[in-house]
Amino acid sequence: MHREILKKVSCKCLKLQFIRKNNLKNKFKHLTNFSINKKSDKFVSNIDANDDQYGNKWSLKALKAKYKELGIDSEKVFDRIKDIIVKTLIAVEAPMQSVYASSYDNRNNFYELYGFDVLIDEKLNPWLIEVNVCPSLNNSTPLDRKIKTTMLCDILNMLGFTPYDKK
Repeated sequence: MHREILKKVSCKCLKLQFIRKNNLKNKFKHLTNFSINKKSDKFVSNIDANDDQYGNKWSLKALKAKYKELGIDSEKVFDRIKDIIVKTLIAVEAPMQSVYASSYDNRNNFYELYGFDVLIDEKLNPWLIEVNVCPSLNNSTPLDRKIKTTMLCDILNMLGFTPYDKK
């Protein structure tokens, strides 16, 4: 898990006991999907990468600071999220291995990036919503650009890539 992530906030509160056929059509209520929520009149876009506790997207650092302010043990919450991620990867190890085996000749060029969507409920229990095998790397806000660029640089550094010098 990268040291910095984006926390997305839904534009409307979701209460599971109130999900009924008549309100399933309110797409802003059920998703934190940026491409949907950015169309809501309640959506607040981040306009400054350094103000990472503003709007519907926050940094992990900002979320942990808010948890600390509220007296919540963020490490406990994120240990449970890491546990979900590890167990999910164990569950798909066999299919991942078969894809890797089919690419054996190019095994040094085989890398994958996954995006885990985890919902944290009011009791601070994490719930896996989905795993994206092609997570969005679009930079629609300054905070997106800061976090995603840093993550990609870290990945490339971890793989041993060095910047090309034209000189």
